[in-house]
Amino acid sequence: MEYSPRGETAIDQQSKQIVNLIKRDSFLPDQRQCIHAAITKLASLREEGLPDGFAEILNPDSLLVPVPRSVPFKSKDSHWPSRTICEQLVENDFGATMAIVLSRKTPVQKAAVAKSDGRSRPTVADHIESLECDGILPFGRSLVVVDDVITSGTQLHAAATVVSRSFPDMPMSAFALVRTRSDSSINDIVMPYSAYIYCTDCSYAWRK
Repeated sequence: MEYSPRGETAIDQQSKQIVNLIKRDSFLPDQRQCIHAAITKLASLREEGLPDGFAEILNPDSLLVPVPRSVPFKSKDSHWPSRTICEQLVENDFGATMAIVLSRKTPVQKAAVAKSDGRSRPTVADHIESLECDGILPFGRSLVVVDDVITSGTQLHAAATVVSRSFPDMPMSAFALVRTRSDSSINDIVMPYSAYIYCTDCSYAWRK
């Protein structure tokens, strides 16, 4: 999916409503339904053909690692958008299972809140410092770090870096349900896209 935070067309406005729903702090049925509809639509596009490299990232052998929210959870049973996205991806054969091995040990400022307050957005280093990876994963499977929305890629870079330190020999990619188009309006909300993610304040590049 694509999202335009600054666009003014009807499609831009609809994309904002969808992202606001997906990123909602409270976990409500309509949030789950929105994510379910998005992944179901993605699954329906398989017959038409997804972008090159997409099947290499999301396939029945992939282990999906959800990126946690910006604050620590009280329990691993807590639900949040990335976890729900992983559950729906597995249900639609885009992954073998979900592995909750990544957690937030200390809070980090939300990028949108930081910007509205005039503060600097969290850097890759800030996110890395706030994250920890703990768990055991079956060897030989590819890992996919999953987030809800990608803008600059800072959080995904940090998450992938922390996970790769614990599992350095496992192939890794990244997936975000929504890609932000900050510089323009969008033509269609449903727009599967595969590319490399580059980040200006680190040397890593990951597939998204």
